[in-house]
Amino acid sequence: MQKSADKLIKKQLEEETEESLKEALKKSILSPSERKAAGETAKNVMEKRFREMGRAEVFKPEFPEFIGKEGTGAERREHKTVIGYMEKITKKLEEEFGDKFIAIALGGNHARGYASTTSDMDLDILLRNASTSDLERVSKTARRMKPAGIAIDRLWFDAESVKRDIRETMGSKVEEESIMHAGDMVSPFFVGMNFGDARKIREVRRELIEELSKNPHGERIWERVREFHSLVTVALVHEKGIPSAEEAKRKLGISEKDFRETLEARKGFVLPSFEGIKKQYGVA
Repeated sequence: MQKSADKLIKKQLEEETEESLKEALKKSILSPSERKAAGETAKNVMEKRFREMGRAEVFKPEFPEFIGKEGTGAERREHKTVIGYMEKITKKLEEEFGDKFIAIALGGNHARGYASTTSDMDLDILLRNASTSDLERVSKTARRMKPAGIAIDRLWFDAESVKRDIRETMGSKVEEESIMHAGDMVSPFFVGMNFGDARKIREVRRELIEELSKNPHGERIWERVREFHSLVTVALVHEKGIPSAEEAKRKLGISEKDFRETLEARKGFVLPSFEGIKKQYGVA
């Protein structure tokens, strides 16, 4: 089935790319030889993206909604290396920072499930009452312990600072940009693969939901979190983007049975509505 799926996905990508590329090159001021080179570059980019899309099952035990290849041996070994690093760095930060450390969320390609051997690690380090010196120490520890040959893209989020961001959107004339910013700050506490004390993670999530419940724009901020979650952790199959099993069959080359099973698996994975998340964390 996978070979058939590969061919169908590749054909669709080629058709969509070829038409738009032809139009763009026609309007360009490039010479014929330059146009040919540009076409080859675009084709190579498309091929690379296609290969990445086909690796969507590398992380299937964690995220069963992904459909695709299991990945190469090198990719599976790198997956194991990344997970091992996450476990070691989590333990180290717990020892160094105690209650200030909440968890680390692994995002990016590794969370989405189609990481290649050239993908970096996107880490959101979640802290509480962190100082500037704390962030510097976290950075040094992360760099010192990182696996050789794998780059790290790090961001730090302090729970108390995020709560302040939410409170700053309390006014009646808040700009949409502020709403989106608050949602982006809350998002790392709810997305990706989490490594850390589950009790601490749940506790800080409840605190953030409580802040949102007091905010007249809380539901809008939460919708931004849900949108961010989809971008960070969901690949290939989207209920809205591919509404029918027949369309999934045509676009992805998968059977109707696989598609329905995928949607069923996703029901327990997507973030709930605002009312649903408040109920989940016992917030009135």
